[in-house]
Amino acid sequence: MMRTQLLHINHVEWPKAAQREHRYPPGVVRTHSPFLRTTQREGKRGGRPLRSRERDDDDRFLDERLESPDPSKKSKFVRFSTPTETILRERLSSFRKEYKDPDGESDEAVLVVKALSNEWIDSCADLLTESFADSMGYMSVYKKFLRNQIGEYLNNHVRLLPKTVILVGIIPRSAIGDGQEDILAGTVEISFSSSTRTKHLTLNPPQDMPYLCNMAVQPEQRGKGYGRLLLDAAEQLILSTGYTDVFLHVRHEDPPALSLYRTSGFVEEGEDWSIIQVFGLDRRYLMRKSLAKK
Repeated sequence: MMRTQLLHINHVEWPKAAQREHRYPPGVVRTHSPFLRTTQREGKRGGRPLRSRERDDDDRFLDERLESPDPSKKSKFVRFSTPTETILRERLSSFRKEYKDPDGESDEAVLVVKALSNEWIDSCADLLTESFADSMGYMSVYKKFLRNQIGEYLNNHVRLLPKTVILVGIIPRSAIGDGQEDILAGTVEISFSSSTRTKHLTLNPPQDMPYLCNMAVQPEQRGKGYGRLLLDAAEQLILSTGYTDVFLHVRHEDPPALSLYRTSGFVEEGEDWSIIQVFGLDRRYLMRKSLAKK
């Protein structure tokens, strides 16, 4: 069996773009890893109107306020995409990669990596909550609040294709046996737009490059190679979109994850200064990998 290192979620990226879609009340919860903070938005529900300078360069669409078919929601934004965005969205949403047993004992897939769908949002939120809370030492009483925030985050980001895509690694029932259902092994998110990322004080990745975040593997599934397979699937998806480089952050206090990324071909592009700890923040590396087609 393949070996992988223990994975911890590096940080949770909260949706700047989703905040624009009027799904948040005036008190908007955002992260500034490793702590959560609350930012008060001006104006009524949904925040102040966007100005032209607040638009991202890659936001090539029109926003139009329409009545929602859901009577519980007054209105929503409808996105009109360019043909290129439509093609890219279909490519990301239909992505699927199957991995077979490396020992050749079976022709059945041992892991299926695909885009997150609604049926896996709850399981994915549970995994990210446990990974984030454990790695940051949050008290159990705080997990319920964190779980709600992550669930809302996933529900928003799953609709933000092609700006970001969340991948999940599923262990199919055929690989489990005993009549069990499919199991979520892990998850990773690929951000293609800076509008879907948190802006940090230091070490922000290039805005026009893919960025990996929110990677986690179930505790009982660690050490089986699933983390490395998730990385491989993410890299193949990135290559299919025409990019050849990818970035990520990893905390100093997470040596196993750092070792995994280094052995997977990532190299350090930068490092936080020690003074960042004065603000209650963990020091991180910004890592980069140049991808090669297989």
